Amino acid sequence: MSFETFGNVSELELLDLSYNYLRSLDINILKVLPEMSVLNLTRNEIIEIIPGTFVMVNHLKDLDLSHNRIEHLEFDVFYGLVNLKYIYLQGNELQYLHPDTLVGLPNLQKLYLFNNYYLQIPNDRQLFDSLSLKHLGLSGCNISSLSITTFASVRELEWLDLSYNYLSSLDINILKLLQKLSHLKLKRNVIIEIKPGTCYKISLLEYIYLQNNKIEHLDIDVFCGFVYLKYIDLTGNNLQYFHPDTFAVLPNFQRLFLSQNYGLKIQTDRHFNNLHSLKELRISSCNISSVTVETFANSEIELLDLS
Repeated sequence: MSFETFGNVSELELLDLSYNYLRSLDINILKVLPEMSVLNLTRNEIIEIIPGTFVMVNHLKDLDLSHNRIEHLEFDVFYGLVNLKYIYLQGNELQYLHPDTLVGLPNLQKLYLFNNYYLQIPNDRQLFDSLSLKHLGLSGCNISSLSITTFASVRELEWLDLSYNYLSSLDINILKLLQKLSHLKLKRNVIIEIKPGTCYKISLLEYIYLQNNKIEHLDIDVFCGFVYLKYIDLTGNNLQYFHPDTFAVLPNFQRLFLSQNYGLKIQTDRHFNNLHSLKELRISSCNISSVTVETFANSEIELLDLS
């Protein structure tokens, strides 16, 4: 395509070129579309974004480059997109991102990098420098470890997805750093243990997704500090036992998923959990052979799954 294609539609605000065979984008095309706010280029064959492509596109807010063949991004590739809010880059072939890639994007809120299977995330320097970023999707990448330095410059994060990676543990200080985080997704990693203190003072965290890891036990104080926590999914781990007071420190806790912990037993001579706020408990496919009148006597559970 050339810039003459759009020469007479300068007021265009939304352009959808998805599911085509584009390998590149002519810089001049975007220069003749100054009012464009949404550009959808998903499912093409784009290999590279040339720096300077977006210099004149001041109104662009939504950029979808997902499911192309992009291998790298120069640090100034998005220069000029001062109003950009959303970038979708999932399903590409990215291996590395410069830490200054997001510099100059003061309004960026969401960045999705799912399923870039060879993407390396650094431990010795910051991942990005962005004071506005709120959603960061890193599931299905090549992440085996993280450090506090990685997230040092994205402290406004509210939603972080690290599912489908190779994490065996999580640095305690990472969660202390991300004080505004409300959703943390760690599904299908190889996490063995959550160390006590990991969640200390994470007051805004509401949802933790830990299903299909290898967690074997939970200490009594492992969730201390999750004042606003509402939901924990521990489906498909290797739990066998946890203390009845493990969740007692969570005053707003409502939903607990423990299904498919095939060795998990619960004691029947006392309360299952000393938590009055719990509304939903799913504990199917565990190692439970009986319950008594005492097991759930101290609860307000509305939905109970023992299948």
